[in-house]
Order: sequence, then C-alpha cells, then structure tokens
Amino acid sequence: MAQGFPEMIYKFLLAVQFLTIIPVRLKRPPSPQDKADSAIFFPVAGLIIGIILYAGYIILHKIFPQFLADILILIFWVFVTRGMHLDGVADVFDGFYEGNGREKVLQIMKDPHIGAIGALGLLLFVLLKFGGIHSMPGNIKPGFLLVVPSIARGTMVVLAYLLPYARIDGTGRDFVNGIKIKQAIAAILISVISISILGMRAAGVMTINVLVVFMLYLYFKKRINGITGDCLGFTCEVSEISSMLVLCAGG
Repeated sequence: MAQGFPEMIYKFLLAVQFLTIIPVRLKRPPSPQDKADSAIFFPVAGLIIGIILYAGYIILHKIFPQFLADILILIFWVFVTRGMHLDGVADVFDGFYEGNGREKVLQIMKDPHIGAIGALGLLLFVLLKFGGIHSMPGNIKPGFLLVVPSIARGTMVVLAYLLPYARIDGTGRDFVNGIKIKQAIAAILISVISISILGMRAAGVMTINVLVVFMLYLYFKKRINGITGDCLGFTCEVSEISSMLVLCAGG
C-alpha cells in the first residue's frame, strides 16, 4: 500500500529518534510495522549524523590542534549516536567469545553487565576509530565523516533483511522480522548515492562493506542462526571502521 507523505515523514522521524540523540516528538507510538518501515530512512538518519559530524569537524579544527580536535570529534560521534552501537560491540565480544552454544551466546549478550572480553573489544574498537580519524588524509576526512555513517546504517538494514531475529522476543524483533526487500533495496540505493561523494575511493568503500555484510552474515548464521540488536550495532561499527581503514590505506 502506498504511503502518504505524512506517514513517510513520521517514519523518517522514527528513524532519527531511534538512531540519534536528536529530540523528536512522534504523533503516536510506533507499531511493529512502523519500526520496520523506518528502516528505509536509516541511511538518511545516518546522513544527518554525518552532517552533524562534518559541521563539528569544520568548527573543531578551527579552534583546536588536530590531535585534540580528532578526539573531540570521536566523543561527539559517540554522543550524537548515544553510543548505542558501541554497546552492541561489547555484548557481541562477550557473547560470542564466552558462549559455546547458541543459547549461551544469547544469554550472555542479554546480560547488562560488561565482561572483560567485552571491555577489551570495546577499547580496541574505540582506539581503531580514533586512529582512523586521526590518520585519515585531510582532503578525505570531511567526506568520510559526512557519508560513512549513512553507509554503515545501510549495512544494518541489509543484514536485518538477510537474517531472522535470533530471540523469541527482544527490542529488535519487530524491526528485524518486519523488514522486506523494499527496505533493503532502498538502503542500498541511498548508500550508493551517498558513497559517490568519496569519488575514486567509493569503489573500495563499497567493496569492503559488501564483504562486511557477507562475512557477518555467514558468522552470525553459523553461530546463532540469526541476529539481535547487538549484532546490528556491531555490524554498524565494523562497517564504519572498515571504511575508515580502506580510506586510510596508502594515505
């Protein structure tokens, strides 16, 4: 059924509310299908994150030395996204490292306490992210900050389409199980349009993100035969860091 413009705006705002710290007032509580339909706008919400980071980069680099400005950009990045995907990184490291079977992995990931492996994994990801931001050539960094958050959130939608939700219930169940091919295709198209800003390096970034989705699809399918919200957050962070590594390579 075709959606009216107000409904599209509602689902766009729902995506912004879920993925960012931006305060959004919705006209009604979202239904399970609303949550799934909002996936179309995940890359757009990622682009909004990118615009905020780009503006932060311009301002901070005019005020502070590069090293300090890059630290502040990373802190700003975590703040704008509420650190929600980094939480998934810690849970995935804990669950998949400590858990021997499917149920044990899911049980550990659901535990609100972070373990030693999760803390170590989180630290390594943050260090990699800062190293990438700081090492990236200055002519590439603004474009990276602008578009890579959009691409990473597109990978979340594609993986959510490819795999079922691994739990009987959970905060991500309605989102994952409601995603159809149209949301996945829209996420891919928006990501491709966004990535074109990177010019000649776009092909490398797109290739690494295809590999990220493919490898994580195989791994999550083998270990838990599905995904969780933590797995999607982990996918987002892996996508951003992998894109960063490609853009820094040879630079």
